[in-house]
Amino acid sequence: MESSPFNLGLNSENLILENDSNQDILEQELDNFNQIYLNVYRNYKHSYRDFETINWFRDFTMPKFIPVLKSKLSDLLDAASGWIAVTLIGMIVGIITFVLTSSINVLLDYRNGYCQTSLLFDNLQCSWSDRRYNATTLAASEWISHESVFLKHGHSVGTAFFFSYCIYVILSVTFGVLSAWITYYVAPYAVNSSIAEVETILNGFVFHNFLSFSTAITKLVACILAVASGLNVGFECTLVYIGTAVGNIVSRLFKKYSLNEAKKRELLTSGAAAGISCPFNAPISGLLFCLEEASQYFSFKTLWRTFWCTLMSTLVCYYLFSSLKTNMTFHSSLIESFQIFEIVPFGIIGICGGLFGFLTIKIFYHMSLIHKNSILGRYPIFEVFVASLVISLVSYMFPLLRTTNYRLMHDMFGECSNQFSFDSSICLSFNGNHINTAKHVGSIVETLSELKSLIPVFIIKLIFLISSFSLRIPNGFLFPILTIGAIFGRIVGNMMKYFWLTFPSFHLFETNCLSHDENLPCIDTSLFQMSCFINDYPFIDLSILKKPDLGTVEEVISHKKIRSNSQKIVYLTLKPIAAVELLELLRNPYYSFPLIESPESSKFIGAVVSHELFKRINDFMEYNYEFASLTEITFDSSDSDIPAKTNFSSLIDYNVMTITPNAPVYQLIQLIDLLGLHCVHVVQNGNFVDLITKKDLINYIKKLV
Repeated sequence: MESSPFNLGLNSENLILENDSNQDILEQELDNFNQIYLNVYRNYKHSYRDFETINWFRDFTMPKFIPVLKSKLSDLLDAASGWIAVTLIGMIVGIITFVLTSSINVLLDYRNGYCQTSLLFDNLQCSWSDRRYNATTLAASEWISHESVFLKHGHSVGTAFFFSYCIYVILSVTFGVLSAWITYYVAPYAVNSSIAEVETILNGFVFHNFLSFSTAITKLVACILAVASGLNVGFECTLVYIGTAVGNIVSRLFKKYSLNEAKKRELLTSGAAAGISCPFNAPISGLLFCLEEASQYFSFKTLWRTFWCTLMSTLVCYYLFSSLKTNMTFHSSLIESFQIFEIVPFGIIGICGGLFGFLTIKIFYHMSLIHKNSILGRYPIFEVFVASLVISLVSYMFPLLRTTNYRLMHDMFGECSNQFSFDSSICLSFNGNHINTAKHVGSIVETLSELKSLIPVFIIKLIFLISSFSLRIPNGFLFPILTIGAIFGRIVGNMMKYFWLTFPSFHLFETNCLSHDENLPCIDTSLFQMSCFINDYPFIDLSILKKPDLGTVEEVISHKKIRSNSQKIVYLTLKPIAAVELLELLRNPYYSFPLIESPESSKFIGAVVSHELFKRINDFMEYNYEFASLTEITFDSSDSDIPAKTNFSSLIDYNVMTITPNAPVYQLIQLIDLLGLHCVHVVQNGNFVDLITKKDLINYIKKLV
């Protein structure tokens, strides 16, 4: 039989019985009791069960961890542990970002060629003399393409193109299949973006082993291979997950955070913010992401620590890239003065961007539903093989699609001046605000030529994005979407330039701000919230508070009983209860048990947290070998017939939140979501009515939506 790490002491050798038959009966009872205990122990190894809500209110109000050595130094270290932890998280995330980005660039460029001086360099780092992104670098002879290798060996242009085409496709498919294989067989948790799961964890739910070290390493390697395969996926969502996993690993170094799930989420939030800020080299972006999208429990102290963590991660990442004289960020400097008529194209881009986002979310949603029921969903590795093959076959025919989303977006932001050298299909030939008459027709032709090259890339990128969303690999969708938006913005800019070149004397009228209906939503459901809805993750969308009538608490209770087929609430009373019966109750997946006076009166007294109850039973069994399965336990402090060792009245929590059945659901949402409560007890006239958990409230809200 499986043994627990505790010394149960429940065996027949501890009992002195004269009658062998009675001893056999008691041995059987003890074996059954130990089996029940072991089943319960598996559920209480951690502070919370898997996929259980943490109690923010209780964890934040728990007594702080007191160091063993009471001194000023220990107090100072305990106070500074939070800042030390976020500093470590930021530095580690910055290093991981550098490794991930550099590896992706090298593997991506391997499909097109290689560096003759060092195989660890991509085509932008190949020249040691000047490895900046300029004409010198791009024209450096250190980098050689596969096609040039075949041409040097005397092959024809067609043969060289064919073999370089095959190398490109074979490497792309190999990287994609390896990524899918590693994810499927090594760490199934590493699939997709993991943003929905991280958002759920930061809002108080528990996923055991999801943020483990092995899963993080697997997701890192699989993400490098997935992006290097040319699939239209990004790595920024993987960095959010890795940052959260780093926060979870670092929290184990500090008891202050490892023993408190609510405080641990402060470090998880900082790690997620560091992960999203590194790709953009913008500390404030990660802070705003966690503040607006990821975590709903964001104190002022957490805000400053998170900002410090993002600052450290970006500084470390920037320093590492500067050591190679490269830069992972892009920028655009304004060399022209702003004109009032430019408001029109900006407005067009904004409107089209909103429509594009709306349609993308809807398409993603329906594609996910179709993918779950399709035959491709049953064979994820073969699905990635087909997608990698098709995308690589198409991408090689368009030079703009052979590079990463990051570099393509860099090109879209680039300006046509002597400081930069871009592909001739992107860069335009114009000189300032003035256009010479002799070059007027040529500028129009060049603008139309650029539009013809960008529009197919925009359409193909959009199709690739939709087809890559449901692949069972580590993926992200921020960079692909931003790249598509950048391409669309460049298309609109060229259309405006064509309009300006064709009708230079046309006067554009000013546009006034249009009135907006307050009842219409300005911001639709985000893609992350849609992912939570698709995967049925427990997440409360606070936009539900805008509805005028949400009903009463009594309606939530009725909906709960319908869903659970009128399942009765498990509660405790002041009457003595046998230990074996109490362990049977602990087998139920409940965070706490309501305590009432008796089944007849239903007078509400308080609640008993199941984890503390199990710990008390376990501690008692460890040091009291005479404890038998039929020993009675009471929660009544005035019961003198029960020994003090079996009086668990000290576990009663009298400070629980209660609400009446007639209270509006609006107040229930305020209590559960904004205060971070695990559950709320419904009490009327001092009598216990029912118990509403966060999941019960979420199920009721889904019915309203």
